[in-house]
Amino acid sequence: MFGSRNRRRAGRRTPLLIAAIATLPLPACTQPSAPATLGAGAAELRAAGPHAALTIYPVYVLERLDGNVADALGLVLEKHGMDRLESAATAFDRPADTAWEDMPAKFAEFLKQSPPSTPYALYAEFLGEPKRGPTEVRWLIMDAAGALAFSDRQTPADPDFRRTAARDPDPLGCSVLVAERLFAQAGWKKRSASATEGRFARKWAEKSGMPDQQEQTAMQGRLAALRRELASSRFAVYPTMVNGTPDAASAARLTQLLARDLGCGGVIEAKEALGFALAPTSNQQKRLWDLARGFREHLRVHQAEADYALVAEFAIKPAGGPAHLVHLVVCDRDGAWIAADFQNDQHADFQRINPQTVEDCERLLVQRLRGIVR
Repeated sequence: MFGSRNRRRAGRRTPLLIAAIATLPLPACTQPSAPATLGAGAAELRAAGPHAALTIYPVYVLERLDGNVADALGLVLEKHGMDRLESAATAFDRPADTAWEDMPAKFAEFLKQSPPSTPYALYAEFLGEPKRGPTEVRWLIMDAAGALAFSDRQTPADPDFRRTAARDPDPLGCSVLVAERLFAQAGWKKRSASATEGRFARKWAEKSGMPDQQEQTAMQGRLAALRRELASSRFAVYPTMVNGTPDAASAARLTQLLARDLGCGGVIEAKEALGFALAPTSNQQKRLWDLARGFREHLRVHQAEADYALVAEFAIKPAGGPAHLVHLVVCDRDGAWIAADFQNDQHADFQRINPQTVEDCERLLVQRLRGIVR
């Protein structure tokens, strides 16, 4: 999709969450963002609060309607605290070349013909090009009768856009912008992410390939055992996947760094190549769990020569960076998952190190692994 996050996620969408390599600048915020347009339905929606029941329609992105991006938007809104969200059964087939000023009337006509299952409906457009990144994020919310509540549009001239969509130039960053603008304009208080694990979180878990709760619990038990046995445990480090290509030199450096900093019983470099390839995907979590599954299957056939096995993956913009993702997977010698971790520019450790090179990614990985196993 737009900008660097898609290539950074080693290939990343449309299936989503969700591949060009351009990042927009992040200028200082010197002026407030343009306010949203308020309609007759704004007061009632504000009063309903984050519990307002809302149907999310497929998002217009890269000149087509995308239900996967709508699911990403639903996930972000859910994480902000909205707990009565629905996916639209029918897409709003926007008339071509409709000016945004005319879109509320067109959407109202559509809602009268195909009423949503909830009192409110949201339609959004994420405009831009793969090489340039997002250029505009616009959205509107109407009630089921067609009365406008909010209409908003943000561009790189707006600080809110620069802080979110420009910094994270893909559908997820654009979705964060929509959520933050909605909550700010409605005067709603964001709730903690742990407060809501609803329909969109479950849908995303299915799309991302995350293990079920039973396996996650088993992983926690294996990790606890590793922590107890860390001082006597040996690790085998497999060739790092850098932009999809095995990098033995990186694995050699990681072996030395971990031997020095991890506090384990020993670290060796695994010489054999990994016998699997990863299919492109625009979903970073799916990429991580595809890596974890491939690594698990490899170890089931080719047992590691140490107690535990580690593989890392880095995605870095060619010709000088920056890095876009850092993944690590730890298994036991037979392939049972111990830990899987992903980092991108939305995470504090990643932001602090700000990796530009393979060596920077290696330093970040060592820091993350130490935090996981100690």
